[in-house]
Amino acid sequence: MGPFPTPDPTEDHLLDPDVLLRENQRLRRQVEVSNQLMALLTHQISTPLTSLQGCLDLLSEPDLSAAQRQEFLALLRQQMHQLQRLLTEVLALHQPDSESLGTCPQPLSVCDVVCDTLDLFPGAPIQATVDPDLPLILADHWQVLQVLTNLVSNALKYSPEASPVLLGADLCAGGHQLKIWVRDYGLGIPVADQPYLFQHFYRVEHTDRTQIRGTGLGLALCKLLIENQGGTVDFESTHGEGSLFYFTLPVYSSASP
Repeated sequence: MGPFPTPDPTEDHLLDPDVLLRENQRLRRQVEVSNQLMALLTHQISTPLTSLQGCLDLLSEPDLSAAQRQEFLALLRQQMHQLQRLLTEVLALHQPDSESLGTCPQPLSVCDVVCDTLDLFPGAPIQATVDPDLPLILADHWQVLQVLTNLVSNALKYSPEASPVLLGADLCAGGHQLKIWVRDYGLGIPVADQPYLFQHFYRVEHTDRTQIRGTGLGLALCKLLIENQGGTVDFESTHGEGSLFYFTLPVYSSASP
């Protein structure tokens, strides 16, 4: 055996430029996913944290009745549960399937989830019109609430102050799907931006509203949550006139799995 060690072909393989490039790309992707999860978590917890702070402030008022205190405590529990579910979904985002997201479809009243949504935006100019006779949908209550919260929050954020945001639901043709929609009369979305709206981190830049904060992840989460329940998400928008965002979910029937 000579004075120099025999070259290890495995080491040569590791020094191959193509292998190094692929490994570098893999590591970059891991960092990107971690950053996405952190940004998504930061984005999604803002609404429940605001509600929690509001409830705590109200609970400190000395003139509250016992019934009012119980009402605010119930809302606090609801928001804590929402934060807990958010953590579960964010951690499961890199494995986007129903099992990892904890999706639990059950018969659900659209009126109930709309009322829960309105409770999260006290005093906001939201006008909800939902026929109480609409059929139940088969969906995960919390995930539908999360989607509506995102859509309503965006509508308020990109609309002039006190401009109404409309919220409603309709039975689709054929009677097998229900469409839930949110309409605003705000900034609207330029045509050039529309194909990319549901991509992670994509945000529409409005030169006159640069102070609007966001991560560009809310709509991506909406799409993920609805499609995991057998639904679809879409929108219509005219720049300068406003937007209509809507999603469909299957109607519940006794034959549903």
